[in-house]
Amino acid sequence: MSNNITKLINTLKDKNQILALRLLAIEQLAEKPEIDESIQALIRALSDDEQEIRAYAAEMLGKMGSKKSLFPLIDSLHDLSYEVRVSALRSLALLKDEQCIEYIAKRILDQNDKVRYEAVKALASFDSIQIIKPLFKALSDENDAVKNEAERVLIGLKLSDKISEELVIPFLRHTDPFIRDVATRFITFRLIRSAVPLLVEQTDDKNWEVKLSALQELNKIVAVKTENKEQIIECCLKCLDDNNPKIKMESIDILRELKTEEAINKLIIISTKDPDERVRFEAIDAITEIRRAKRLSTE
Repeated sequence: MSNNITKLINTLKDKNQILALRLLAIEQLAEKPEIDESIQALIRALSDDEQEIRAYAAEMLGKMGSKKSLFPLIDSLHDLSYEVRVSALRSLALLKDEQCIEYIAKRILDQNDKVRYEAVKALASFDSIQIIKPLFKALSDENDAVKNEAERVLIGLKLSDKISEELVIPFLRHTDPFIRDVATRFITFRLIRSAVPLLVEQTDDKNWEVKLSALQELNKIVAVKTENKEQIIECCLKCLDDNNPKIKMESIDILRELKTEEAINKLIIISTKDPDERVRFEAIDAITEIRRAKRLSTE
């Protein structure tokens, strides 16, 4: 160990030293991740009396990237200072070791909203089905920033493994329409089996936003592949009777994409009698496209 490293470690350990110099020592030790003594010095600093020292040590350990700091950082998730807990979460996210997922997930229930928010962000770093339940749990958070971050993470999640529908059904049936809506948008291309049957069920939801999301997700499926076509058509024909113009327009768009000839009679009625001008125009456009497709197929 070089004299410089020894000097930095001694500066960090010296509680009579001014705080700024001790923090600088942490920063400079973190620049030497290949030296084990540097890592151990920062791990010891996680138990320091000064909250600023503990928080900065936790932050720098993540940047050093050593697995030796994994369990010391997990222990720091119980630190009395929320700043230390936040730093530990950020560093565990950088280490990306799945052993820490369950410990990060417990911080979803932390009393401090900044910690809960950081726990949600940290879970996004892992390619594991284990993160799904805690992220959905975070959708019930009283803090809007935490809820919105959980929604953003779930909708943008890219997992290597497909998930079973049994995992998400409780969220599709949740009493909170916001959670049902996020679950509806989450399942589209992430299930082991086709999401179409579950999305069709969601079009019966009492909340119009959930129903609209289900149709929008069906539209995404229709755009890339043809599966469960008859079930989707039947669903959209039924939704043409909905009172909400957004529901009707989304249904018309899907029927147009599928070139559904059996929808023409209903679309003709809508094109002349629907009270919403936008819906009437959508119906006329869909009729035109469906008929054009039929002509081209017979030529």
